[in-house]
Amino acid sequence: MEPWKEELLKILRLSVEHASAIAKRYYSARPMSLDELLEHLERVKITSIATVKPSGAPHIVPVSFVQLYGKIYINTSKKSIRYRNILHQKRVCLTFIDGSRVGILEGVAKIAGETSKFSAGPVDQAFIGKYDKARRVTSNSVMVEIMPTKIFTYKGAG
Repeated sequence: MEPWKEELLKILRLSVEHASAIAKRYYSARPMSLDELLEHLERVKITSIATVKPSGAPHIVPVSFVQLYGKIYINTSKKSIRYRNILHQKRVCLTFIDGSRVGILEGVAKIAGETSKFSAGPVDQAFIGKYDKARRVTSNSVMVEIMPTKIFTYKGAG
């Protein structure tokens, strides 16, 4: 198994082990396998990302994303609130919902670089493969890389 997959499996296991009693009961009832999670991340086209404003208030917005080697990538603008929030507080949370399948990912975000730096590379190719188009590149666009620290999954009975 590839090292990044082993790391995601470890995060999945430890997230539930260290969860509150209620979260443990809920997220251990019908969890997704690693393969199911990766397929889920490919199928879901839009995630909601929560960042933290300097005031401590949450800021939640829908964004397109890709998963590559266990990390989540989103494209944003240096003019956006989420960009400023990530510079202030690197901790983020994302939800991936498709019908009765739910994924919640907490992680640490970093500005990986100007979006143009990713043109024709694996992240750009992942966006093209998922959305049939490359990311919009402007002088203000940057790629955000999110490293998961906790992952909770649930697949409904449907």
